[in-house]
Amino acid sequence: LLGGIILVLLAWVFRDGLSSWLNLPEWNGLLPYFALFTILKFEADIFDEMLTAHRSQAFRNMATVGFQALKLTLFILWLPSEGDLPLVGTLERLFTFLIVSNGLYLFAYLGRILGLSRGIEGGGDEALPVKRMARYGILQYATSLTLIALYTDVDTWIISHYQQASVAGVYRIATQIVTALIALVPMHLLLKVIVPVYVKE
Repeated sequence: LLGGIILVLLAWVFRDGLSSWLNLPEWNGLLPYFALFTILKFEADIFDEMLTAHRSQAFRNMATVGFQALKLTLFILWLPSEGDLPLVGTLERLFTFLIVSNGLYLFAYLGRILGLSRGIEGGGDEALPVKRMARYGILQYATSLTLIALYTDVDTWIISHYQQASVAGVYRIATQIVTALIALVPMHLLLKVIVPVYVKE
């Protein structure tokens, strides 16, 4: 959460430079959405780990399906479908739908977590040392930052800088199609089963 807050502050301090570098004049107006998404994403990841620790994958999967269904319903029913995009207010409406759906998703997680026992079967009762948690968090965060260089997100930023946001959007759609297909590979799905069993053992 602290890392997310730092990212939001950096994005705000360097907002003009980012807007210019990405060829995205809308960036300043999108900053509030960026801040909310960052915080919601961090919190959802924490809740997801808690549900995994309690082996509540069934609830997590049902909540995820509901989250995607809500997003799709909002997009189909209320996004403008006439004329050339982007229409006035379309981008803001799109992000509002995403915040509503992500917020409800987070509350669904929270409702389930509040009903769980704080004690996990096989776990100890003594508190984890702050130093140990901080060390683990820093290493995990450093790993995530390193992996970002391998993701298509960086490509999208570079394309947006040298071309324009619409070209980056076309590239993003193409890569997301591939990513979606990879997610259907059986081994990718089995990881959701293997990791909780490994943690339990």
